Order: sequence, then structure tokens, then C-alpha cells
Amino acid sequence: MPNWCTNVLTLRHNDRSMIKKAIDACNENSLFNAFAPVKDGQDRTNIWGTKWEISEATVTIQENNMFKVYFMTAWSPPIQFYGKMNELGFDVYALWNEPGMGSLGIYNNGEIMDFPYPVKPEDFEGLPQEFEDEFQIESDFYEYQIEDYAESL
Repeated sequence: MPNWCTNVLTLRHNDRSMIKKAIDACNENSLFNAFAPVKDGQDRTNIWGTKWEISEATVTIQENNMFKVYFMTAWSPPIQFYGKMNELGFDVYALWNEPGMGSLGIYNNGEIMDFPYPVKPEDFEGLPQEFEDEFQIESDFYEYQIEDYAESL
């Protein structure tokens, strides 16, 4: 059973048909295969950056040439896939949160920013607010602290 990585992806493209194709693929949990199909015998991890196709996709914001989707991947964010989307003319902005491996990051059109996973209160200083906005990691951290304290009583 994998560690699940939560992803938030915003895609923009000048061609509305590419956005429609991506939204349709997300709604079918087949985004990777729609834009970076894997041939027999190829390693999906090398092509997509993760072992399996997206799961639990939820498209939220939709405008003419952009949309935002939340989805899960196995073990890691699909960094290589994001690069392929850039090659296809997409602007790609993504956040990921994989607490099992302690991975937090941002992908912004080829620039990758990794952040240390917070394990104590001071670790949240300097962490982009987007991580709290999208994943509630600081709120969850304190909730777990309260639960741990209550269990120790």
C-alpha cells in the first residue's frame, strides 16, 4: 500500500481545447495517459514521476483557459509529467503534500521548490501560506498535538 501524495494542480493553456481535454481526463482519473501515454514495458515512474495514474480527482476552478484540480498520486508528485505538460504549452503550477515521506513542494513551470516537512511549531515559520490554505498542515499539526496530549493523560 503506497503513501498517498496530495496534489493541487493549476493548468493554463492558450488553446481552450487542450484545457477541455485535460478537464475531461481528470474527471476520468486518466490525466497522465491522456497527455503522456505509457507504452508496454515502460516505467511509469520515469515518465510521470509516480507509479500510478491520478486518483480521486476533483476539478474545482474552471475558467476559459485554466482550471484547478485536486488529486492523489502514489508515493510522490508527478514532476516528470508536469514537465511534459510544459512541453505541450501548458503553464503548470502545482503544490504537493506527502507526509509519509515528509515531502512538501511547489512546481512552477519547471522550477521545483522543496520544503522541509514541519515536525515542530517553529518549522512553520517561512513556509508558504499556500500549504496551510490548501492542505491545512499547520492546523492538522496542532490538532494531532492536542490528541497526543489528551491520550497521554
